[in-house]
Amino acid sequence: MGQGLGNFDLKLSFLSYCKIFFLSFSKTNYRLDEKLLDLEFRRGELRNIRKEIMDNLDDNAVFQDRMYDCLDHLKNGPLDQNRRCITLR
Repeated sequence: MGQGLGNFDLKLSFLSYCKIFFLSFSKTNYRLDEKLLDLEFRRGELRNIRKEIMDNLDDNAVFQDRMYDCLDHLKNGPLDQNRRCITLR
């Protein structure tokens, strides 16, 4: 009879160990899933920020081109007009 109870205690301790292991495993999986969702959210946010930055860079390049065109016009436009006026006089 003593052996029967010892065997029962062994099964009980094994089951409690399995229960603890399963609970620990479940918590770990939950935490990993939570971190994975957090990382996916941050990846999406970074993609949105990157898209905004790329749009701003494109806008700035267009603005820079317009400014250079304006400067070229200011350098050459009035000079040509003055030359024409002097030539016509």
